[in-house]
Amino acid sequence: MSDTLKEIADNLGVTTINGSYLSGIADYYGVDLATSTDLMRDILVEVGGDPATSTDYLQDIVLELGGTVTINGNWMEAWEAITAVAPAPVNSTLPVISGTTTIGSVLTTTNGTWTNSPTSFAYQWKRGATNIGTNASTYTLVIADSTAAITCVVTATNASGSTPATSNTITADSYAPVNTVAPVASGGSYVGDLLTTTDGTWTGSPTFTYQWYNITLSQNIAGATSNSHTLVDADADAEIICQVTGTNAAGSATGDSNTVYSLPLAAPTNIDLPSIDDGQTYYVDYTLSFTGNVWDGNPVPVLTYQWRRGNADITGATNNTYETISADVNAYISVKCIATNSQGTDFVESNGVLIQP
Repeated sequence: MSDTLKEIADNLGVTTINGSYLSGIADYYGVDLATSTDLMRDILVEVGGDPATSTDYLQDIVLELGGTVTINGNWMEAWEAITAVAPAPVNSTLPVISGTTTIGSVLTTTNGTWTNSPTSFAYQWKRGATNIGTNASTYTLVIADSTAAITCVVTATNASGSTPATSNTITADSYAPVNTVAPVASGGSYVGDLLTTTDGTWTGSPTFTYQWYNITLSQNIAGATSNSHTLVDADADAEIICQVTGTNAAGSATGDSNTVYSLPLAAPTNIDLPSIDDGQTYYVDYTLSFTGNVWDGNPVPVLTYQWRRGNADITGATNNTYETISADVNAYISVKCIATNSQGTDFVESNGVLIQP
């Protein structure tokens, strides 16, 4: 038997351990020599047999390895013949992936069950037909795996060759962005006012793009693709929203902001006249000012001023205050307030106050 054990060891490419061919063979099959009390029994376990039902460990080792008594009716020589022409591994139970399907979780695969004593295993994770991951029995789901079919191909190898087996399929959860809290647009209602929007709240860690949209005209606002937009004449008397699009590797989704209502275009209209305090006495070198002069209009009117002496304009007196001079003595001084926007121009004039000598 010792010569046969040597031939088996030679065929397997192993040497003696502590002078024992059987120990070398057992170590080849994966038996823990430090704890084993029966090497033949443990070899049978490693090749898939059940010692509890076995009446002949050697015979059952040969049968598990796919051999028969074909040489002189001798099971040891049959084992030698198997190792001399050992076939490539054959899968008998497919690998199984386990783990949760949420993005970011770790999947793990078993090797499955094999005959013909594989000596090593390699792993290739796949997203559909695309290779992913590294040569490891675990894989962490990433955003690109969203809704994809994930498998693992386990390849068993021995001295005669390699054989692949594909695991069960799991489908990763969707990780495309989802808008959970809508964006919020804020700002004024007049042409020239600046609108801004928040991104809102999202799942899926997306990046964002923006498109301001005129609901009234049912069209995108040309060039309005940042998170802010200044209202122009074309936006007047319209309902305006911002469409915020979140994008990640799994896809895109759009969330609409609340509606901002812009005012119609309107020429300037005075709603509070300018007034110079006529309850006091004014002299030369006194600085006149006024209150009031409130206007409405869209766009917001631009205001300019012209101080007047009686019914004539005072040359160069176009500020919102005026310092009286000697030419104003015994004359009534007033201010003309002019309001201008893209829709027109209007003016009003204040009361006049008498300048004393």
